[in-house]
Amino acid sequence: MAGLSAENQLRDVYNMRILSNLAKRIKGVYSEFDEPGFCQGIKTELDALGFGECWRLIWDALIAHLPGDSTRSAQIRMDSLEPELAAHPEKTL
Repeated sequence: MAGLSAENQLRDVYNMRILSNLAKRIKGVYSEFDEPGFCQGIKTELDALGFGECWRLIWDALIAHLPGDSTRSAQIRMDSLEPELAAHPEKTL
């Protein structure tokens, strides 16, 4: 993201390319994950929402598609991180 502008808004951080990649990574560590269902549920609403609303939509979709056991769900999310983040989850870019 080069910088924010009318054409390059913060909410665009959450786009279907990024979310599809996330879904594939989750599916790779949790075979029961409904990758198409996760993506479809988000895709229908994503473009109309602001940054915070997008975050909430994604969070709710993750809650709906991951196990109800919060420890297991958290481990699946950790295991699905990109390699750079998985190596140093305490650091941010």
